[in-house]
Amino acid sequence: MELWSKHQHLPLLASDTFELPEDVHHLITFLNKTLKCRGLIFGLQRKDNAFVFNIYEHTSQGTSNTK
Repeated sequence: MELWSKHQHLPLLASDTFELPEDVHHLITFLNKTLKCRGLIFGLQRKDNAFVFNIYEHTSQGTSNTK
């Protein structure tokens, strides 16, 4: 997928598979808008009749921990 090739690698913190209603993408958008500032990004993939829910840790590229 070309979209993902343009993003930095994000560490996966957790992943699980659920059977959820079709409107679940609104929940993922809500979580991303609310928690991205805390370094969390949520992803959703459809696999057959289920969804794989992923949680990633995001760090700013401009942030450095060196003193």
